[in-house]
Amino acid sequence: MERSPGYPRAVCDPSSPIVGAESRIAELCSHLGSVRRYPKGVLIYQQGEVSNRFYQLISGQVRIFMGHPDGREHVLAIVEPGGLFGEAACFDEVPYYTSALTVRPSTIRVFTREAMLEAMRTQPDIMIEILSSVIRKQRLFALQLETTMFRKAPARVALILSKLATYYGAPVAGGRGTRIGLHLSHEVLASMIGLARVTVTREIGALVREGIITRDKRHLIVLHRERLLERAQLA
Repeated sequence: MERSPGYPRAVCDPSSPIVGAESRIAELCSHLGSVRRYPKGVLIYQQGEVSNRFYQLISGQVRIFMGHPDGREHVLAIVEPGGLFGEAACFDEVPYYTSALTVRPSTIRVFTREAMLEAMRTQPDIMIEILSSVIRKQRLFALQLETTMFRKAPARVALILSKLATYYGAPVAGGRGTRIGLHLSHEVLASMIGLARVTVTREIGALVREGIITRDKRHLIVLHRERLLERAQLA
């Protein structure tokens, strides 16, 4: 993989509650950041590095993952346009516990710690929004841990889809369900919840056949949240 001289990360559908909030940070802070462009396959940062920057994805897509000594990757998030990434490591000065890689050619806004701290002193709203962003990501990571504990495959898939609909969901026109504002391949979903890709494909197929979810181009739509939650309770 090519190593960039630079930086990384972000999240999804502009109408989702998470990206809407993170876009507010961009509105407040865009004048404080610089814009960089990266080709596909660039490693933006690696586990163990220390940084004084954080990022917002303007266009493209970034994969956030944790690497294992045996070469396996555990995907924690897929960042799509609008999302922030790298906030925690920027401010606590602790090494990254993940790596970030461009999945597509990407344009990224880069913020420095010094510029943001100065802005926070005069605009407390910026500090509140960044803190909220960090909390939302910690909640999502906790969800991944919860999903993999003591649950069979059908329950794991149902739980992650239900929570993603909550965190990244937007109502479909006409009141027909909730569109998950992230495009996640079956391979990425499988990595997130500790299952084989073929298992995730099978379980999503079953949910579609039962009318609990449906597909809309690159996204999944949850049609019946209650039924999805019921399946998530399976032992």
